[in-house]
Amino acid sequence: MKGLILAGGNGLRTGLPFNKYLLVYKGKTILEWCIIRLLQSKIDKIGIIIGGKDKKINKNIISKFEYSAEIFIQPKANGTAGALKAAQDWIDEDVLVVMADNYFSYNFDEYILNYYKLTDNHKDVALATTKRCDTKDAIKYSIFNEQNELKEKPHNNLRDGKIYNCYCGIMILQNVTIKERLASLKKSARGEYEITDLYNKYSHKNITELTCNWYDIGDLNEYGRLLLS
Repeated sequence: MKGLILAGGNGLRTGLPFNKYLLVYKGKTILEWCIIRLLQSKIDKIGIIIGGKDKKINKNIISKFEYSAEIFIQPKANGTAGALKAAQDWIDEDVLVVMADNYFSYNFDEYILNYYKLTDNHKDVALATTKRCDTKDAIKYSIFNEQNELKEKPHNNLRDGKIYNCYCGIMILQNVTIKERLASLKKSARGEYEITDLYNKYSHKNITELTCNWYDIGDLNEYGRLLLS
C-alpha cells in the first residue's frame, strides 16, 4: 500500500500568507505529522501532491524535510480528485489518501487492518473514516448517507438536532482502474473534481469510525484547540 498526501489547496479558508499545512505543532509542520503517521503505519512509499499559488516555495520547504517522498505538482486548483490525477501513474498499488491539513493523534493501523479484512471477501473496495457530527459541524464536511455514499458540501437540507456521519480525512482506495475512474469524473457543482465522487464509484463503499483525535487545520479554531490539547 502507498500513501498519498493531498497538499494542493490554496488555503483560502485560513487567510494566512502561507499554506495551512505549514502550521507547526510540537516542532513539526502538520504535513510532517501526516508523513509520520504514514511511516508509523508501515507505509514508506509516500507521495505528496502540492499546488496552490506557492508551488515552488512549498516544494522547496518540503524538500528540506527529513522524510523522503515523491512530490507531484497539481497544475491548477481543480479539486481533490483533480489532485489525484497528478499522481495517477504513480498509483500502482492500493493507496491511503490523507489530507495534508488534518492532524491525527495516532497512526492508521486500525483502518488499514479494517480495509484488508474487507478485501478478503470483496473486490472493488473503498474505505473512509467517519465521525458523528451535529448539524453545526456537519455543514462543514462531506457526509455519508445510509448507503455509505458520500455527499459533497455544500449541504442545503440538513436538519437541526440530527446526527450525521461526516468524512474525516482518511480514505483507502483499492487499485482497481483508478486511472480510468479519474478520467470518467465530471466536475461537481463547485466546478471541481471531487474525491467523494471517486469514492462513490466503488462497488463496496465502507466506513469505519475514527478512534483517534482529529483536527481539521483548515479551521484556525481547530488549530487553536490542537495547540491547547
